[in-house]
Amino acid sequence: MFGLHPERSNAASVAITNGTDWLDTAGNPIHANSGNILQVGSTYYLYGEHAVGGKFDSVNVYTSTDLKNWTFSNAILTKDSATELASSKIERPKVIYNASTKQYVLWAHYENGTDYNLGRVAVATSSTPNGKFTYEGSFRPLDYESRDMTVFVDTNGTGYLVTASRKNGGANDTMAVFKMNASYTGVQSFEGWLFENAYREAPAVVKKGNRYYLFTSQAAGWYPNQGAYATATSMTGPWTALTPYGNPSAFGSQIHDIATIQGSNTTSYIYMADRWNPMNLGEHKHIWLPLTLNDASGTASLEWYTSWNIDAATGQITLPALVNHAQGKAASASSTASGSSPSLVNDGNYQTSWVASSNSWPAWWQVDFGAPKTITEIDISWFMYKGSEGYYKYKIETSNDGVNYSTIDRSNNLTYGFTTDAVNLTARYVRIRMITAVLWNNPGNWYTPTLHEVKLLGPATP
Repeated sequence: MFGLHPERSNAASVAITNGTDWLDTAGNPIHANSGNILQVGSTYYLYGEHAVGGKFDSVNVYTSTDLKNWTFSNAILTKDSATELASSKIERPKVIYNASTKQYVLWAHYENGTDYNLGRVAVATSSTPNGKFTYEGSFRPLDYESRDMTVFVDTNGTGYLVTASRKNGGANDTMAVFKMNASYTGVQSFEGWLFENAYREAPAVVKKGNRYYLFTSQAAGWYPNQGAYATATSMTGPWTALTPYGNPSAFGSQIHDIATIQGSNTTSYIYMADRWNPMNLGEHKHIWLPLTLNDASGTASLEWYTSWNIDAATGQITLPALVNHAQGKAASASSTASGSSPSLVNDGNYQTSWVASSNSWPAWWQVDFGAPKTITEIDISWFMYKGSEGYYKYKIETSNDGVNYSTIDRSNNLTYGFTTDAVNLTARYVRIRMITAVLWNNPGNWYTPTLHEVKLLGPATP
């Protein structure tokens, strides 16, 4: 990617597993949050930051030839690389290659170690993709605030900075686009505002053909939220209105980059995201999902897969052979608000929802397959309210006769927005019993029981 013409590796199809702790080839945790992938020759370089106690420790790089097995290569920038990095925050680092200067250039969001008042970018350079980078300093691009950001090199070699900024008085209220200088070490011009007063952050850009896709999240701190994207035929716009992708919590993740995998057979795109635990940021998880970009309609779609396969050499993606047995089947609920329907929970549309008739708890939703089905995974898209996010305590109840039920107790759940449960059961009825929701910034639960989507996955044959 980024205009390079790599050799083809001898990779084979490997499984990408989400929601687990990713380890490098030495058995250590992969500390590379919110970064990107750069391919040089047959080697992929995975960049990302590592923080300790909420402060910057290092930007690390790992190498792989198959996108699965990552070997730690180097800490290319550390808190000891410059005085102003000793107590700082370095977030969302991205490394790009400048074909003219033959330099690798790192950009990142820079803040001091205590708050987010500076709103700067940081830049560092190196002659190799995994050498020690020379720190060039931090600055506000043309004196505009810059927080969550990304960088993008167009097919004509022009570099861009896309960042959450401030236009009308609120931090992150509007995004800004800048054109870089020839060396990619600074910005040359301000190109315009995007999504005014929409409070978007976490930008990621990908180009397919002549169309640009810009993905962002809401500005909701460390909590997952509804991702959205816009498209354009020029980086300077005009851009379309924002369209949601995935489920209302982006499957419990926040995007940080999109990898373009140019294989011998096809080109595939990987949605790269972070799954943060707001109560313990050290419990970070990597979420990688296949991203579908539709040429004809200019649309993008994202679906959840706990595990899926990719062959880095051919670019071929293989999806799991599971059936959503819930979709379109008869559904019922403990109560239903006017204008809602239990069938909206298993209609295949993440943007619709069933809502109970009142905010009394507990409540339940149930599906009847009509005959016993084997279920191996249960994915639930929960309701979230921006600013008052809540996680659901729930139970999964199953039955073959609609009278006698077995229970899987998930009342210990602490995950916001999206849960996925690995199970092994055969049943005709599956009921989701919602015990309560726990709101992070409220003493009581004022939520009304709501479900966006329940997917009950398993083999086609019981």
